[in-house]
Amino acid sequence: MTQAVQLDISEDRVRLEPGAHRILMLTVTNIGRVPRQCRLIVSGLPPAWYDLADTTFALPIGGTSTTTLVLHPLPSTACPTGLYLFRVQVAGADGLEILDATVAAMTVGFVGDLRVEVDPVEAQGARGTFEVRVVNALPWTATVPLTVDYPPDALQLRLDVVGPLVIPAGVTQYVRMQVAPRNSRALQVGQRVDITVRGVQQQGDNVPDPHILQQVHFTYEPRRSVLALPPGLQQLPRWAALLSLILLLALAAVVGSNRLAASGLGAAPLPTNTTLGAQSPVVTWQQGYAVPPQFARPTVTSPAMMIATTTSTTSRPTPTRTSTPPHVLTPSSISTTTPLSTTITITF
Repeated sequence: MTQAVQLDISEDRVRLEPGAHRILMLTVTNIGRVPRQCRLIVSGLPPAWYDLADTTFALPIGGTSTTTLVLHPLPSTACPTGLYLFRVQVAGADGLEILDATVAAMTVGFVGDLRVEVDPVEAQGARGTFEVRVVNALPWTATVPLTVDYPPDALQLRLDVVGPLVIPAGVTQYVRMQVAPRNSRALQVGQRVDITVRGVQQQGDNVPDPHILQQVHFTYEPRRSVLALPPGLQQLPRWAALLSLILLLALAAVVGSNRLAASGLGAAPLPTNTTLGAQSPVVTWQQGYAVPPQFARPTVTSPAMMIATTTSTTSRPTPTRTSTPPHVLTPSSISTTTPLSTTITITF
C-alpha cells in the first residue's frame, strides 16, 4: 500500500443503543507529491447501519478533505447486538489501490444491558474462590459463553457450569470459579497471577465484548503450620519433610533422657540389709518403705497402730502382717550378725 494519503477518524470505539446514532468525522490529507482522486470505502457493517456523506473527492498536493460517517444501528435478528469491527479505507479513483485505512469498533446494545461482575477482585491463599455474576438487563434472553484467560501452566481453574449461559431477560446468573496452583512448584510464595473473565456474545466472528469482562487477581500464600519447617525442608516432598521432622523429635528425646540421667535426678537406691544392720538394730516400716532410724521422722505409736515383737536368741521375729508391700525390708533380711535381741517396730 502506497502511503500517499493519510486518514484520521474522530472516534475509533463507540457504543450505541439500537435506534441511536453517532456522527464520526473522517479527514483525508494528501501527503504525496501528486494530486489524488480518492474514494472512501466502509466494510464490516450492514449497509443500513451507516451513512457516508461523500464517497469520492479530489485532493491537490497537501490538500485536506473532511466528511462525515453517521452510524445508526437498527434492531434486527440478522444483526444482533454485540461488538462490530468495521474498516474505513481510502482507495484510488478505480477503487483498486488502497492508499490508507483504519479499523474502528462499534458496540451495539443498551447501556449496562449485559455485564460481568466478579467478587472478590483480589484473593490470596493456598486456593482462591471467586463468584462470577452475569447480569442480563436486556429485554430478551441472552446466550453468553464465559471464557477465562489465565496461565494454564501455573493454575488449575474450574467453573461449576459447562457450556454457554442462557440467561433470561432481567436475570442474574451466578457462577463459582475456583483456582489453585497446578503443583507445588508452579507458583512461588507471594506470586500474583492475573485472571480475566470475559463474556462472549454469539456473533459471526465471536469477538469478546470489552464491556462485559473483568480482571481479577490471585496471590499464592500457602498455609503455614504452627511448627514451621526450615527453608531447606520446605522444598522437599511432604513425606520427606515429615520423616525428617520425626527423626529430629526422636533425637531430641534421646538427648533429653541422657541429660536427665547424667544430672543424678533418678530414683535413689534403697538401703541394703547390711547397712541397716550395721547402723542400728531398730528398723521402722513407714508407708511401705524401709527408712533408717536416723532419717525417719518421729512417730507417735499406740497399741492400736503398733505391733511390737521381741525376739529371743533362738528364733527370728515374724511380723504379724502376712503380705509385704513392694520395696519393704522384711525382718528376715536383717543380717544375723546383729544381736538377736532387737526390737522391731511396724508402723501402719
